[in-house]
Amino acid sequence: MSDFDPGLFNIELEVDAEKHSIRPAISPCRSRQGSKETSPETTQVGSEGRVSELSFSTRMSDDVPVLDLVPCTPRSESATIAMELDPLSPVGSDVGAIFDDLPTRSGSFRVLSKSRCLGKYEWKEEIGQGGYGVVTKALNTETGCMCAIKSTSRCSDVELVLGLRLKHPHIVEFLETFRDEACYYYVMPLCTGGSLTGRVEAQASFAGMFDGPRGLPQKLVAKYIWEMLSSIAYLHHYKIAHRDCKPENYLRDKPSDDAPLKLIDFGLSVLVNKDKPLTERVGTIGYAAPEVTRHHCSYTEKCDIWSIGAVSYYCCVGFPPYGGNDQQFMRQVSDESESVPFNKLNWDLVRSDIKAIVQSMVEKDPNIRPSAKELAEENERMLLSAKRNSSRSQPACCTVC
Repeated sequence: MSDFDPGLFNIELEVDAEKHSIRPAISPCRSRQGSKETSPETTQVGSEGRVSELSFSTRMSDDVPVLDLVPCTPRSESATIAMELDPLSPVGSDVGAIFDDLPTRSGSFRVLSKSRCLGKYEWKEEIGQGGYGVVTKALNTETGCMCAIKSTSRCSDVELVLGLRLKHPHIVEFLETFRDEACYYYVMPLCTGGSLTGRVEAQASFAGMFDGPRGLPQKLVAKYIWEMLSSIAYLHHYKIAHRDCKPENYLRDKPSDDAPLKLIDFGLSVLVNKDKPLTERVGTIGYAAPEVTRHHCSYTEKCDIWSIGAVSYYCCVGFPPYGGNDQQFMRQVSDESESVPFNKLNWDLVRSDIKAIVQSMVEKDPNIRPSAKELAEENERMLLSAKRNSSRSQPACCTVC
């Protein structure tokens, strides 16, 4: 995509969970001399159009609605894409009383050209990479705060819109976004505590020296379960499935055990439509739900509950429910005749209430597996206690390091 001046177009992306689509409404912010004022246009996925010097088309890519913006004529100076975002509308039943109010961010957001941000950020070392792209540490020279910038060549409108709209203490949000011809760049707060994987591995290494339990301390596990369920209940409230909950996608806000977990990476997220079940085989081996791994099988947002259960299992004992290579995992997780193993030797030191909630989350039958709301209602005493411990965690302010 070349840099272009869309004349400060307003691009409103309306998320329609019922129709599993994003409807863009595009119009010039102001009339331009010598050109006729163009009225806003709204389009469904699969259509295309043109507003003045900006043409657009929408399509489905791997069950994800994608909005393509293309300049009708190249411009030497890039301008801003202005996005007016309304709050997401909740779909379905209310979550349990144990969860707080579920607000979203609204207002005007802008996707800037990278050339306009070159002087604002001082790029540091690379801190992560994968199929999604690359994450780099950067210094905001205007505020003196460190941040993380994710660069990706595949821009999903779902990820972009959710990153700008979602507002939850256990979900990383986008501070701003910008782009160049090759990539989109998402600026996020820097989580200095590393991933949940690193914390569990450090505990297992320490325990190995003294032949102690390999899992995390029980109070900490309960806190993490609450924080993971809290964030996924928020997403499911708005009919959003994350589809890649795993230890690597949970970051600690700062390097201490009282730091809150933050869920990241919405590259595989989708809007759930009850009339169009999900069928795409996505996720991560070891943490994907059984129904996601089976061919010719559809699934719902409850796949996230299984994944959180597998992550919680990992936190409790230091390893996931199923090991081995990819084929072994696929065979074990898809075997409906056997439930997930809870070896007595490994689980004797785990609190009974924690074991019970983990067992319910890794139920192989998604029709029996409880929702986040049901888990909150059935484990209210444990989760309320964990919530109090979590609320004592103070978010880390930006750190220059």
